[in-house]
This record gives sequence, structure tokens and C-alpha cells, in this order.
Amino acid sequence: MRLIGIDFTSSPSSRKAIAIANGYADDCRVRVESVCSVSSFIEFESVLNESGPWVAGCDFPFGQSRRFVEQSGLGATWIKYARRLTSMTRTEFRDFLKAYRQPRPYGDKEHKRITDILTGAASSQKIENPPVGLMFYEGVKRLLAANISVVPVAVTQSNRIAVETYPALIARTLVGKAKYKAENSRDQTRHLQLIRQNMLRQINSDGLRQSYGLGVSMTSSVWEAAELDGSGDTIDAVMCLIQAGWAYTRSGESLGIPETCDKLEGWIVDPCSLRSLPQVPGKKRLKTIVKSAPPPLPADTAEKVGMKVQIRDHVIWFRHISGPSDLKSQISNLKSGAQIKLLVDGYAGNWQRMNAGPSGAPVDGLKPIADTKKKWADLQSRRGEWVEIKIAQD
Repeated sequence: MRLIGIDFTSSPSSRKAIAIANGYADDCRVRVESVCSVSSFIEFESVLNESGPWVAGCDFPFGQSRRFVEQSGLGATWIKYARRLTSMTRTEFRDFLKAYRQPRPYGDKEHKRITDILTGAASSQKIENPPVGLMFYEGVKRLLAANISVVPVAVTQSNRIAVETYPALIARTLVGKAKYKAENSRDQTRHLQLIRQNMLRQINSDGLRQSYGLGVSMTSSVWEAAELDGSGDTIDAVMCLIQAGWAYTRSGESLGIPETCDKLEGWIVDPCSLRSLPQVPGKKRLKTIVKSAPPPLPADTAEKVGMKVQIRDHVIWFRHISGPSDLKSQISNLKSGAQIKLLVDGYAGNWQRMNAGPSGAPVDGLKPIADTKKKWADLQSRRGEWVEIKIAQD
């Protein structure tokens, strides 16, 4: 599947262009083939109108918060309010957001979507520092015009698919909160370049396999461009492509978007977004949206109740298995690529030891295969729970 990563700007120019990464996904691997930039919306529209199939990861918000939409009377569906807002001129859109904020008390002027709260993203009502609202306005306007499938807010039969991405989530996985880019050329130091170099090294050497379940590789030209671009736009486009690839590998699970997500607001595709959500969007919301996972099962308890696995990811990592050491060792001693039949939460299915990385180091995890993929995907709604795991007897 062809993948596109888009690091967006609401005012493209030769000085600040829209960075685009191109590549493809194959099974659980992503390859980044090239990067380029477009300095006008006309060029960006041409990209969106290229023939499919493809999945594009776009670094701009697809929606507004339900609270803002409902209190502004913008419409009951994403299509209605998106068309209404983007039919305004840019100045009218700015004034509309300002008029909404003006009478409201401090702390209640801009609202976040559920996905923003889960990921730490800024409100899409924000029009300065950063101008996320303007990115919504300019980006969504062009998604609508291109008649593509905008997941999960306006899903169609089109084989051109757009998902919302947020590269900061991958950056945090790689280097925490370390700064790796700067808008001003005077601040684009050698130190920041070395951090980007470190990020690229991790990406290119299976550093994301544990968190994303993906192996990633890139051409030398992509690496060089991403390392040398001090603005960070190129490496951000690469990370958007990776998130699009992660979503594609979860095609059987609605591109990694839970069914309970609020389709009026939209969703950022990334493993860290998968948390418990309100079952009825827009009604009673959870006071604490992100539920913390239960603590590890105490060793003495694990020995009494048998072997357990905590549902934490789309694969089973060995560190999430607790129980008798002799049973655990039978699983952990499997060679790369070897298969085993397990009874997980009462379901007998086939699992495979994950392949070793490029360095030859073993990957301590099992991935579901064949029909087991769907069953394990269904269990993701119970993330954090401990379930029984046994070696199935044929």
C-alpha cells in the first residue's frame, strides 16, 4: 500500500513549505522512499487528487470539539459543520472563533477534543502559537474538495484515505521531550541535528517495533534530508507516514480507531491514543478520560492463578506475561518465526514468535496469525485486563 506523510502548514510558501514523505507498507514493515515539498495549496491539492490506493497521514486536525460544535449550532454531523466553517473566508473564520472566545471566562475559551486530551495536542480552536485552527480550516477545506475518505469522520468507498496524525507522539517515544527542531534558522544548531540523527537511527533500526509493531527503513536520501532540515518539517513528514503505516496495518480494526471514538470530533491514529472512551459520545463524559492500566500481577498471585497475560498491545510482549516460570520459558524459548498454539481467554489460536530485527537481536513478542488476529483485536477494548493464557493441547 502506498503511504503519504504530510507535515502541513496553513500558509505554504517557498520559505515554509508543506513537507511530504512518500513510501509504502508491506505486512508489518514500512519503507520511506522519498521526501519533497510543495509551496502552494494548488500543488498540495494535486497530491490529494493523485490516483489511489493510498493512505495519507496528515498533521492537522480533522475536527473541532463536540462542545464547540454544539454550542455554536454548527450542525449535527461532521460534514455539515466542516462545510459551514470552511465556506467562510479565512478572516470570517478567525472572527467566528474570536467571537466565541470573547465572552467566555479564562480557561473556557478553547475546548479540546477527546483525542487532543489523550495525546496532548492543542485545541483546534487555537489560531495563534500554533495556529492549529487555521490548519484545520485550510486542510479540511481541501480534504472536502478532493472527495476522499476522511477517517473516521466521513468514511466513503474511495481508495484514497486520509487519517489524522501527530508526529510529536513518535518523537516523544524516541527522545522524550527533547527539542529536535527550530523554526528560526539561527536556532537550528548542531545539537538539534544530532538529536534528529539519533531519532533517525532509532527509526531505521527497528526502534519503533515495540511501540508500533512496525519495522521501518528509509533511503539514504530521506535520512540525509530529514537530518539536515533544521525546521524538522521533513522528519515530521516521515513520522506522519509511519503513523499512516501503523493505521494501515490495523485495517481490520478500523485503522486503529476504536468504534467508541466520537466521529463528530475525529481521531489521531497512534497506539497511545487507544484508551477507554465514553460509550455514548456527547452524553455523559468520563471525568477521567484516560484510564490507567492495572498494576502488574504480583508474582505470588500469578503462581496461584496460573499464567496470565495483560492486554496491552496488538501483539503479546513477553514482559506482559506473568505466571509459572516453566510455562513462560516454553514461550520465550521459541525461535524467531516459530509458531505455537495458545489458549488465550478461552480461545485457541495460533501465534508466531516475531522475527528478529536487522541486527539479529530477538524480538520478545508474539503476533497473532490467521483467525487469531480478529479475536485478539476484539480483546483490545479490554486493554489493561489480565486474562488467562495456556499452551493449547492438540
